[in-house]
Amino acid sequence: MAQTIKADQVDNVTLSAKATQDGIAQINTAKDKASEQNGTAAKYTKDFCDKYALNKQAVTAVARLKKKDPAEQSHYLRTFIQTAGHIGLFNGPRDQFDDDVIEMMRRVVKGADEQAARKEDRLSGPASVPPKAETTKTTLTSVN
Repeated sequence: MAQTIKADQVDNVTLSAKATQDGIAQINTAKDKASEQNGTAAKYTKDFCDKYALNKQAVTAVARLKKKDPAEQSHYLRTFIQTAGHIGLFNGPRDQFDDDVIEMMRRVVKGADEQAARKEDRLSGPASVPPKAETTKTTLTSVN
């Protein structure tokens, strides 16, 4: 990485036209490659979202979130769900598939619980299965 030049050192630096042209060419080449890659990613995103009728902004947000570490992922999701609940976004109408968001969230939580149970079973080895605990229904309400 290039060093930052201090103001009192500027007289000692010679920037030639050739160095400038080369530098700009490298920058533009990198930008062109990045632009091409961004175009490819945008096409994949569009195709995926069109195929499954998904919201492109939501899928892009999830793709970005996937690159973060697990603690940041959890913090983002917790904050998103909490703030969305506080302003009543889960109390709205059903979506285009007539699918209730709360029911979808229940399926996600159930799947996560089942995955955690399978992981625990693998870690604990062959042991007797404890009786199933009672379940409690929780209703999410918005606090305005």
